[in-house]
Amino acid sequence: MSLIIATSNVAGVRNTHRELTITRTVPILIFACCSLQACQRAASTDGNARGAMPADISIAARIPHSVDEALGHASDNDFAIAMSNLLFDREAAVGYEALTPSEQVVFCLDGLEREINNGGFHQFFLNSSGDHSLATPPALRALGAVRVAAIVEQALAVFPAGRPAQEPSRRRAQVEALGESQLGDLERLDAAFLKYPEPLAELERRYVRAHRNEFLVPPHAGGTLLPSN
Repeated sequence: MSLIIATSNVAGVRNTHRELTITRTVPILIFACCSLQACQRAASTDGNARGAMPADISIAARIPHSVDEALGHASDNDFAIAMSNLLFDREAAVGYEALTPSEQVVFCLDGLEREINNGGFHQFFLNSSGDHSLATPPALRALGAVRVAAIVEQALAVFPAGRPAQEPSRRRAQVEALGESQLGDLERLDAAFLKYPEPLAELERRYVRAHRNEFLVPPHAGGTLLPSN
């Protein structure tokens, strides 16, 4: 079996994302989901965030041997893709709750940035990234991204008591029930986020370097997210 994923890239937006429902016991589906997500660590609005997809597709598909391999990438984009691959492989194996606190911080950043660049806060809350929406502002503050954390908190405020349901079907019902005013607020916050008021990739690298011992070796280290046989 072989799996080929074709992606396109437009400056300022990440590639179209279709979230897959997977079981952790089916490795190929895990790989497919992870590769779709990791390959979307794409374009940005400034040089401090993610740039174009790497010319070498192996960077987009490769699961790093360790966090040190990810940190070895000079390009912020390649570094971010490597961290995304590492953490999605870890999370697929053990689940979010079993990640170390530092891994959870970067996992939240990755989910937030991918979804906002692809479909805004509306998509962020609809998809599984919204499962960790309440953990995202503290994660951003841990990174030093206090302005972005404030933007996310304003997005949370459109939900009752500022707390979207963590159960996916209930949260989707809440999103579908949002009125025009609330949807307009989310669109305004999309625009605020996409101005990149803080250098997220730079902050991520700094945080990972300072907590490098808390990023564990993923189960498929050195492997690829694009399996074939």
